Formats: sequence, structure tokens, C-alpha cells
Amino acid sequence: MSKRTVFTTVTPLPAGISRQIVLDFLHDHQEMIDLNPLVKERHPIPPPSHASADEYRCQWYSLTDKISYFPGVAGDVTYTCAFNDLPTGLETHCYAPAGLS
Repeated sequence: MSKRTVFTTVTPLPAGISRQIVLDFLHDHQEMIDLNPLVKERHPIPPPSHASADEYRCQWYSLTDKISYFPGVAGDVTYTCAFNDLPTGLETHCYAPAGLS
């Protein structure tokens, strides 16, 4: 069964940080990916076959995370993400196997 999750957060900008500085950072996809401490590999890829028409114009990445399944049992999971720069921020869609999110 497919489940859609939407997450939104709003944080005021600190004094001295312009909106443009924040947008430039959000639009730097590799910097955004590198904020996630679980990601151990990232590679730009062409849009995969499952990309929707709206997502085809996005910048796509293949990401590999190190995850812990159970205490003492770890492994890697590889998935794809689409990054869509918006005038007011960034939209991402991640497609992980086995219902991971």
C-alpha cells in the first residue's frame, strides 16, 4: 500500500542572512544532500524510467545511505531523488525501496 507523506517546516531567518543566500544554498543540491549524515554516496543521474512528466525536468541523483536494520545489523540502501528548484525554495521527491522513507 502506497503512503504519501508531506513535510513542511518554517524557520525564521537569522539576522544578517538574506533570502537570496538561503535560496542559493537550497538550490545547491550536493550541499543539501551532504547535510544528511546517512548518505555515503551521491551521483547525478539522468531521469529514471519511473520519472513522471513533471519530474523529468528535475535534477536526479542516486543516493546510497548506511542504515541500521537492527542493533548490530547494518547495510546500504540505494534510492533515487528528484530535486526541483522553485523560486521560493526546493522540492524533492525520493523513491526508496521496500517502503523506506
